[in-house]
Order: sequence, then structure tokens, then C-alpha cells
Amino acid sequence: MRAASPPGGQSGGRAPAGGVVPGGRPGEPPTPLLLPFLLYFSLILLLPVSANLTKAVLAAVVAVAAALLIVRRGLHLSRSTLAVFTLMQCTGLLWILYGAFGNTPGWVFSLMVYVIWPAFYLITFTQFVSSRRVYGVVRNLMILGLGLIGLFTLYFVLYNFGVVPATPLLKLQFGQGIAKHSGYTALRLYSISTMIFLIPYGVAKLLYPSPGTGRGRFWLTALAVGLGSCAVLFTGRRAALLTVGLSVFIALVFGQFSPRPLRSGAWRRVAACLAALVLLGAVSAGLPASSRFSALTLATQVQRSLFDPGQTADDVVRFEQANSLIDGWVRRPLVGAGLGASSGYVRSERTWNYELQYHLHLFQMGVLGVFLYSLGFAWIYRNGLNLVRLGGDPGSEMIALLTGLTCFLLANATNPYLQAYGNLWTVFLPVAVINLMKLEQTPAAWP
Repeated sequence: MRAASPPGGQSGGRAPAGGVVPGGRPGEPPTPLLLPFLLYFSLILLLPVSANLTKAVLAAVVAVAAALLIVRRGLHLSRSTLAVFTLMQCTGLLWILYGAFGNTPGWVFSLMVYVIWPAFYLITFTQFVSSRRVYGVVRNLMILGLGLIGLFTLYFVLYNFGVVPATPLLKLQFGQGIAKHSGYTALRLYSISTMIFLIPYGVAKLLYPSPGTGRGRFWLTALAVGLGSCAVLFTGRRAALLTVGLSVFIALVFGQFSPRPLRSGAWRRVAACLAALVLLGAVSAGLPASSRFSALTLATQVQRSLFDPGQTADDVVRFEQANSLIDGWVRRPLVGAGLGASSGYVRSERTWNYELQYHLHLFQMGVLGVFLYSLGFAWIYRNGLNLVRLGGDPGSEMIALLTGLTCFLLANATNPYLQAYGNLWTVFLPVAVINLMKLEQTPAAWP
């Protein structure tokens, strides 16, 4: 790896610990190489668990583009980032080999999830999200994607209730489907997992906007968050509802680590939001019954989604999974049964996969494997909070990214979101931003 000149063409100061672009804008990839990455990122936002052939072809193009960048300018990776990723890769590979020697049925699948795809995401995200301007484009794509997903979802729901007419856009294959139960709806959509990250991210950006954020960007973010939040209410997914509901609290917790100038207006914005919701409820209650948008209807939707007997029936399945996985872990508490192992409880044709992800990790990797693997996430939070303490634009971005990641990890506890490679960006985007800041070692403004 080649040494780098200081960011922004400045002289003096300490050199970043890693290889970056010599001269020019630090880390700025050429547009022809950047475009496939941005296209791939947009695709996994909208279709994280489908269009696998298209994504695989595009991922191959992105990998080649990343390799060309590395040949051209060296590896844009800090020593700290490389060290922690190497630890996680070695941990995953060791437990995969352990599972392979034990003839576990899912060790090949685990090789993809724990080694190959993480290597792809780390290399591509750190190589392309290698300047603040590029991250600004990625950030805009996230807000745009959230708005489009929310708008499409709401239109689909309203169409199914006969409120709006059909449109050719409804024929787009986003995995959309809806089941109407007594008092609530259950929505199927490929990009629900994307909303679980992006809504909390957007909430945090509204509470802790970057200094100098214009009104236009602020209100566009608010619109996207509003559309996404309304869409989530109709999903019938408890994990989505709970994590989105907790996003304000989680963002406020991370915000307490920031300097006073960044966190000064957060509580005022929370109060304004609560006042707006109360006003909306009062206005809707005063409208004629035939035309009003009832807050009580939405409250019923949420309550039934959380506690309806049809929903809690899934709890029985998860309870049985938990018992089976814990019983399996007790037999080998230190090292587990190996990645790809099955506890004997068959949930699907992938006998090694279960909804309860953290029970599964304990069963397959044991206390030792879980501890080693969790060091990588501890690194993300430790370094992320260090950036939050800087305040300014880096602090604002890291509060938002850590809020989105935390909500996503909470939802992942009962849903196998991180078993889908299209969702791994939720982990590696914060890693890429931390890596960028480590290489620059400066709290200068974001674009």
C-alpha cells in the first residue's frame, strides 16, 4: 500500500494510516468505475433478496472495477480496518472448516455468507466510498430509495383498498403482496429490510442534521422518512414496527455522545414532531367519518400487528426453535456445532437456517466464536462513537449510521436478514465511512 498525501491537498499533519490516491481529491474514483457501484447499491436498496442473477453479474463488474482501482492507487484501507476484518474472516473460516469436517449440511452456504460476500462488501465499499463527495452521492441514494419504497408501498396498499386506481407501476416485481386480516394488514415486500435501516437513519438525520444542512435537504429527508414510516405501519411486521418505534430513543442515546452544538436542538425537534402528530390526530377526528383519515384506525393496525393471535402463532415456532438451538448449544457450549449445522428442528429446506439469528450463532459458534465475531461489531461502535464525539458533519453521519445499524441488528434477532447478501451493506457502509475518516484523520465538512 502506498502512502498518501494529506486530504484536500493540505501540507503537514500526520499521514493517514493506509494506502489512498496520490494527489487530487483524496480517494476520488473515476466516474466510469464508480457508476457500476452506484447502480449495484441502488439495486440492493430496492431488491435486497431478489434479482439474484442480475445482482451477481453487476457484482462481478463492481469487483473488477474495484480491482482496477486497487491496481491504480493501492488499497484504500486503514490498518485498523484491515486488522479487525481479518479477525472476523479468520473466525468465520475456522468455524466453517469445523462445520465442514463435521459434515454440516450448510457449510457451503455459510462460506458465502461469512467469508466470500463480506470480503466483496468490505473491498468494494471501502474502495468506492473513498471520498466525502462519493459518500454524499450514496447518502442521497439512500434518502431517494427510502422515499421511492415508501411511496410505492403506500400506493400499493391504497390500491388494494380501492382508494387509488391501478397503474402500470404496480406490475413492477418488488415481491409485493398483501393479506387483509381482521383489523390489520400484513404486507410482503422485498425491501422491508431496507426500510428497517433507512427509516432510523433518516430519523437520526432529522434530529441531528449536519451543520449547514439546507431547508430543502432537511424537508426532503422528512418527506422520505414520513412516507417510509407510514408504509411500515401496514407491513404487519413486529420487528419493523418495534425497531422503527425505538429509532428516536436510540438516536437520542447516540446523540448524547456528541458535542453540545450538534445535540442542542434534538429535543426541540422531538417535541415539534409530537405536537404535529397530536395536531394530525385532532384534525382527523374532526373530519366527517366517511372521509377522515382516522388515527384510531392506524392505532388499531399497529396494535393488531403486534398482538393479534395470528401473529403470536409465529411465536410458537420461534419458541420451539429457541429450545432446540439452546439444547444443541448446551452440548458444546464453548465452540458450538460449526457453521452450517442443524439443531434437528427443521424449519425449511435450508435445515441449517433459523429465524432466531443470535440463538443460531450461539448454537453454531459457541461462546468463543460469538465473542471473537462480536469484536468486529464492537470495533464499529467504538470507532463510530469516536466520530460522534467530533461533532459536525462526521458526528451527524455516524449518529445516523449507528442508529440504522442498531435497529437493523435488533430486527435481525428474529429475522434472518443478514443471511441475505443483499442486506450486508447495512454493516459495511458504516465500516466504509469509519475507514474513510481514519484515512483522512480530519473533521472537515462533508459535501
